[in-house]
Amino acid sequence: MVLTERQKAENKAARKVRDRAYAARKKELYQAQTAAELSELVIQARQRLREAQQFAEALDRERNIKIDSLRVQIQSIEKEITLLQESERNDRAHKNVSHFAEVWRKTLAAEKAVVEARFPDLQGSARWAVGCWNIPPDVRAEMDAARAAAASEFENPIKELVTDI
Repeated sequence: MVLTERQKAENKAARKVRDRAYAARKKELYQAQTAAELSELVIQARQRLREAQQFAEALDRERNIKIDSLRVQIQSIEKEITLLQESERNDRAHKNVSHFAEVWRKTLAAEKAVVEARFPDLQGSARWAVGCWNIPPDVRAEMDAARAAAASEFENPIKELVTDI
């Protein structure tokens, strides 16, 4: 549909009114926004925000200084730990411990061998069971004497009576 010249002129005039009203309304909005930004409440709130930001930043700087100081201390301590762990003095001390432990083991084994040599009758299972023990002749003689004494008591009951009196 094609518009007539009259319709085009009417539309043009209406658009001008609309565009001017829109521009005026937009201008009012911007002026109101500017006025709001410059209001006493907003200015005070902005000032409190800046103060809070400055305080937080100061605390952050203080905290970061302390953290950096602690990191330096940690690095120093870590270096000291590394030096202690790599200490040749400690290595020598542990080698001495190993050496003297070996000396002790050998000395103990030698002393035990001397002791074992003194008790040849208690080797192997004889150490743990009397039935496996090879009884030495002197002990066997004492055992025989004890048997004889026990047997003689049964043979002479009067002896018991006499000793009881």
